[in-house]
Amino acid sequence: MSGIFMCMIFLCSCRKTVISNYEPEDLSAQDEYESVYQLNKPLVAKDGFIKIEPVNLPEYINNMKTAPSKVMSNTDILIILYEEKTVPVIKETGIYKIDTGKYSRLFEVCEGRTISIECVDDGFVIYKETDTVSNAVRLKSCDIKTGKTTEIYNFRPQYNSSSASLNSIVSQNGKIYFDDIVYDSGGVAGVNIMEYDNESGQVSVYKENSQNPVLLDCGLMYISKDRDAGLFFLESSECGQKIYLSERISTLAPAGDEIYCINNKSNDEQTMRTVWSINSLSDNEELLVSSNAVDRLTADEHIVAWRNFTAEKPIVYLREQDSFTVLLDDEVAYNTYLTGDDCTLLICTHEDYTSTYYMISYVD
Repeated sequence: MSGIFMCMIFLCSCRKTVISNYEPEDLSAQDEYESVYQLNKPLVAKDGFIKIEPVNLPEYINNMKTAPSKVMSNTDILIILYEEKTVPVIKETGIYKIDTGKYSRLFEVCEGRTISIECVDDGFVIYKETDTVSNAVRLKSCDIKTGKTTEIYNFRPQYNSSSASLNSIVSQNGKIYFDDIVYDSGGVAGVNIMEYDNESGQVSVYKENSQNPVLLDCGLMYISKDRDAGLFFLESSECGQKIYLSERISTLAPAGDEIYCINNKSNDEQTMRTVWSINSLSDNEELLVSSNAVDRLTADEHIVAWRNFTAEKPIVYLREQDSFTVLLDDEVAYNTYLTGDDCTLLICTHEDYTSTYYMISYVD
C-alpha cells in the first residue's frame, strides 16, 4: 500500500503491547547463504502451516507479454497483457485460469492510455486510467461478469504529479474510497478522501483533510493531521483507534484488525545504505530488519510478505504463529507476493529475468 507519510509507532487502542525476548536470528548462520535479514522472531518449518505448489503461467498470450496483477482465487489470476517497447505498453487485461489454461479478456486499453489495477471487490475490477500525453487520470471500474466499464471519477489535473496518486484505493459494502487533491492558486492545498456509491453512481467528500484509506475488519481507517501538534495519525470513528505517526513509514499493510508497516530505520555508515524494518503498528514491535530495500508490503489473515531487492530465499511472517518461515530453500530470487482471500501467488524473478510461480495455500 502506498504511503506518503512515514511513521513510527504509538498505538492508543485496546490491544496489549507484546514484548519479545527472542534473540534476533541471522539467516546467514543457517548455511553459506548470505541474507540481508535479521529476524526478531523465531524461524520455524512451514510444515503444518503452509502448502506451496508450482504453477504455470504463460509468458505470452496472443503474442503479448503477461504480468499477473491480482489473485482472484486459487485458480483465477487477473493478468495484464503488454507489448515490450522502450516503455511497456499495456494493451488489455483479463482472467487466466490456472487449472484449464484458458484466458478471458476483460477490457482493452485504448492507445495513448495506461492503467494501474487498484483493487478487486464485489465483482468489479477498480483501476486508474492515465492519458500518457495530458497526464489526466480517471478512476474506472469493470464488471467482471459482463466486461462493462464505468467511469467513476476524473481526478484534478495536478493529481498525478502529487504524492496522493500513490495512496491506496479500497472498496467495501458497495462503496469505493480514494483520495483527490485540493488545489488553490498557491498549489496543492490539501487532500480529501472521496466516496463513490456503486448504487447511486454519486461521488461525495467522505473526509476532508484526510487521506490514504485502509480497510480493517472493524472498518475504514485513514491518515489525518493534528494541526496544533503538527503530527499525523491513523484514525477511524468506526474502529475507535488512533495511531500517532512520525515521518519514517513508507508502506502500510492492514490485515484483520492489525496494521503492519515498512519503516525507514536508519542509515548504515559502512555501506551508506538505508536500513529498513518491518514493524507491527498494532503491537508496537519490530519484526524484521533488512540491510537492503524492501517494498510492496502485503498482509492477509495468515502471512505478512514483501518484495526484496537483494536475491533472497522467499520468507514470510506467520501471523498466528508469531514466527517466520522459509517457503523454498532452493529458490534465491527477487520475490513478490500477490495476496488473495485464501491463497497467495509467489513470483520468484531471477537474475536472467525469468520468473517461476508458486501458489501458497494455508493449512487449517
